[in-house]
Amino acid sequence: TEQDLTAYNQLNFSANGTGTLRVTLVKKSINDWSKQYSYAVALTNSRKTYNLNLSDFTANGTKDKINPNDIAQVVFSFEVNGKQTNLTGGIYDAAFVKGTAVVTESKDAKELKIYPNPTNGIFKVGFEASVVAPVTLRITDAATGRSLFEKAITTVEGNNVVDVDLTKTIAPQQMIGIINVSGTGVRYKAAKIVVNR
Repeated sequence: TEQDLTAYNQLNFSANGTGTLRVTLVKKSINDWSKQYSYAVALTNSRKTYNLNLSDFTANGTKDKINPNDIAQVVFSFEVNGKQTNLTGGIYDAAFVKGTAVVTESKDAKELKIYPNPTNGIFKVGFEASVVAPVTLRITDAATGRSLFEKAITTVEGNNVVDVDLTKTIAPQQMIGIINVSGTGVRYKAAKIVVNR
């Protein structure tokens, strides 16, 4: 039977393995598997703890955040490239929790460059990418968690720069935003932006 998990905002677990681990939250109200909400993380051979924000799960064909009011099951699937692969890995201590929104990074997670910072609402987000890949840039209000900006990007190898304009999104005020850039197996360290309007 399905469970109403709207009281929780994170899925925490530990895992190790090779390739990519895709976590799918199966909603009973969605019949098409390809439209279920999922999130992919790059695994390492050593066991690592992941704290996935439910708001970061995405689904094909919609930009809406998941409403976890009818979760029937959670599916962990290992994705690998190649015809012959020795698949080893494990999932441990998986649990839904209510906690502060966090970003899990590896020690070598890349930095985001924000300029100017502080800003009047118009600024640039710069980051380095080693491969061409789809990522999403998200900005949330640090105080309320409200989404302020979201943009899908296909990275280029080397330096990437994204123009951001929040002047039509937020009222004249001082606020702090949290900037995240993430994609399949790609995660950058979260950065803070100070907006003075």
